[in-house]
Amino acid sequence: MINSERLTFEFVAAALAAGAVAANHAEVERILTHGGRATGARVRDRLTGESFDVRAKVTVNAAGAWAASMSAAACSLPARAL
Repeated sequence: MINSERLTFEFVAAALAAGAVAANHAEVERILTHGGRATGARVRDRLTGESFDVRAKVTVNAAGAWAASMSAAACSLPARAL
């Protein structure tokens, strides 16, 4: 049986070991774009309420069931089911 929480933790741990940066309690307010491509996200710390931009060479939409609405919001398009 797969433990999804443990799998997620191991995935994040491997990414951190490879030089990634991770945040917990961070809610994406919107995807940042430039020239038609995602360049990061505007994020709100759910503990402090502070918002800040996170820039990235690669942006992964791992929003699960909310992925379609998150992608649509980034492009100002209506959400559609996947």
